[in-house]
Amino acid sequence: MALGETALRTLTKTLVNAGAKVLANRTSDFRLKYAMDNKLRDCALRAIEEFDVMFAAENITSAKQEWLVEQCLVELRPLLKTPEKFFAGSLSGQKLFDQLNIKKCLTT
Repeated sequence: MALGETALRTLTKTLVNAGAKVLANRTSDFRLKYAMDNKLRDCALRAIEEFDVMFAAENITSAKQEWLVEQCLVELRPLLKTPEKFFAGSLSGQKLFDQLNIKKCLTT
């Protein structure tokens, strides 16, 4: 019951686009941009693998898996509007969760 290639592609595209925005004004070195893309692709693959493990342990259906991944991306996209801040901080899931919830608490 593994997450599909679509989820991996979507997450990878989201991260790589954010990384490209950060690097666009900082360097013209194609090697650095290529290395960053590869690291972000690897990061996306590791995230999907962790989702697979959790979903298998919880026996979550494929439809719910896709929905949960999409919800994660919905929550992640506002953070990526300022990718410099996103990449400067920790990519720890708990820290991202705290960062999102602090903002929500301040706006409600």
